[in-house]
Amino acid sequence: MLCCYTPRQTWSFVLLLIGVTALALVIPDLAWGGRRSSVARYLIPAFVGVQLAIAYCLSWQMSHRLPVRPGWQRKAWQLTVVTLYSVGILSCSVSAQATTWWNKYNSIYLVNVAAVVNQAEKPTLVTAGYPPIDLAYQLDPTVTMQSPSQAILPDSSVYVFSRSYSDKVLRETLAQNPAYQVVKTYEWRGKVEPAYETKVMLWQLAPSA
Repeated sequence: MLCCYTPRQTWSFVLLLIGVTALALVIPDLAWGGRRSSVARYLIPAFVGVQLAIAYCLSWQMSHRLPVRPGWQRKAWQLTVVTLYSVGILSCSVSAQATTWWNKYNSIYLVNVAAVVNQAEKPTLVTAGYPPIDLAYQLDPTVTMQSPSQAILPDSSVYVFSRSYSDKVLRETLAQNPAYQVVKTYEWRGKVEPAYETKVMLWQLAPSA
């Protein structure tokens, strides 16, 4: 419908928005492997194009410029619009209350990490680089965050966090603090979709006996 009733410049823009974005991700995945096309944020332009096409279709079907037709058809399209708005509002309400959502692949298990760290007395969390924002806002204000290169306070409960398959941050922390050892390891792992697996590691350290 978009291609039939809009100028060429209009429908070609929408189709290019969808097609170029999708093909730019799908073709490299098929040719060289990978999962670019499974990451939702990369497809945002395509999603916008689909929404524009659907919005035009709905507005055209409800337009008074259409030829005379049975009244039930117009009411059916009105009901469709109301249903879409209702589902959208419901989805936003549910996602606003959720700690994580389906497209937040690496944040699924952060609530578990925060629960472990927050229950400790005087906790120190060691993480590489800047602390993850999605984890930091779930931590209590009493949690001290630092990088692996810093010396750990001896009177604190120490945890080392890694959101990857590497234990590099743990090795760097132990190299900087040789008097500490791992006393407990936490691991959360799961597939959020067929092509993507997420893993979060948390190590608890304590001074060597």
